[in-house]
Amino acid sequence: MMRRLTISFVVLVLALVAAPALAGEGGEAGASLLDDPRLVEVKADLEALLDSLGEEGLPVEPFEAKIREGLVKKVAPSKILAALEAMHVRFVKVTALFVKSGAKKGKASVQLGAGLLAAGTSETDVARLLAGLASCELDKTSVDKALLVALMMTEKGNGDTAVDEVLAILGKKGTKGLDAWLAKQKSTATDEWPSPAPTPPGKTKGKGKSPKPHGK
Repeated sequence: MMRRLTISFVVLVLALVAAPALAGEGGEAGASLLDDPRLVEVKADLEALLDSLGEEGLPVEPFEAKIREGLVKKVAPSKILAALEAMHVRFVKVTALFVKSGAKKGKASVQLGAGLLAAGTSETDVARLLAGLASCELDKTSVDKALLVALMMTEKGNGDTAVDEVLAILGKKGTKGLDAWLAKQKSTATDEWPSPAPTPPGKTKGKGKSPKPHGK
């Protein structure tokens, strides 16, 4: 199941992600979240994972948001844990790629880079993109924008060319080119745990037939 997200919504999400929680501070919010009785069988593992984020300087909020999403959608605890472990691996890889490339890291950069890996972009291409951003000497905000554009292009089905397209935009128009692209686009995000499809109009749940219209 796919859903459409407007640019303004994406920017709002990034603004929320850029809150202090990104500094690796889960605090009491994370503790109370893990006290949910539905997570009892994986609580110890989740606690250990969230604790490690602070030590590694990784953002906690995306992981807590993923837990909440899983709970709302009634995902099995084991699957929630597996999803967070996979996220953790991607975040660690992207952080290492940033260090190697020398690119400046914005508040949402690691999450966006991890999103590229999750969307199927290879580590080689992410590394190539970050190296290109470093050579352009982009500031932190512009790095976030470049990664967002690459992720949105990938989500729209242009993953094979996204890195080259972003670097081409920067080469021709600089950061203004990124702003212009973002102003015109919409993003498609994959729903890993889709919600149940709504009941079609005129249909009722269960096995009974819909009542016949009056007069027929």
